[in-house]
Amino acid sequence: MDETLLSTGDAARYCKVDRRTMLRWLKSGLLPSYLTGGGWRRVRRSDLLTFMISRGMSVPLELDPGPPRVAIVDDNQAFAKAVRRFLKGRCPGVDVRMAHDGFEAGLLLLDFHPHLILLDIVMPGVDGFGVCRRIKLQPQLANAAIWVISGNLDDQAREQFEELGVAGCLSKPMDEQQLLAIVEQHLPRVGAPA
Repeated sequence: MDETLLSTGDAARYCKVDRRTMLRWLKSGLLPSYLTGGGWRRVRRSDLLTFMISRGMSVPLELDPGPPRVAIVDDNQAFAKAVRRFLKGRCPGVDVRMAHDGFEAGLLLLDFHPHLILLDIVMPGVDGFGVCRRIKLQPQLANAAIWVISGNLDDQAREQFEELGVAGCLSKPMDEQQLLAIVEQHLPRVGAPA
């Protein structure tokens, strides 16, 4: 485990709270900290990670010790499997999982905590808009980047998804370079795929 020491400001930024709030947590002992010789508080990366997970906070990719995680939510199983196969082949070490309807997506996303979500619009049960709205209500998914990839994108759908705060929208069929660019943008630890 990486035992890097973080400043109070860095710890606050990861938790998406004010520095004063972080200082209160540290002084009260909610989160272990250490004083430097100069009197500055420092937090172990591993302690911050444990703290964030125990409170259901969204853990940013650069703080997360696990593999980068991608969720594909698409009722077209052949498309989802092709994307998974492509990602596994080009980006070794990426954990890729799939859901084929909105209900299954809800279960997967809350358990899996993906860093990147590739989301279709038209699915049985809950559609892509509904899935996106539910994602935005979950604090532990706050850092997940959502890309809508669908054959049913029009200007109105793009506007609605932009209002929901997605990272972007792509029309099917998409090319491999577009997918790799998304991975490089949102999963920097993966680096430039081979």
